[in-house]
Amino acid sequence: VEGLCRQIKSFERMTAKAAITGDIGTAIYAMTINPLVQDETLAIELFKELYEAHKEYLPRFKKD
Repeated sequence: VEGLCRQIKSFERMTAKAAITGDIGTAIYAMTINPLVQDETLAIELFKELYEAHKEYLPRFKKD
């Protein structure tokens, strides 16, 4: 259980870092370490879908 808790906490920290910096690579990495995401391909798809649905609330991810 401790290992799972540490993994989830790492996911949460990386997600917060991605939100603050707007770094897409960090966001995808955060999703990849989530135990519910099976692989990087799925993480990329999830990021694209979530970004599209919530981009008005994620201005730091907007690239010129």
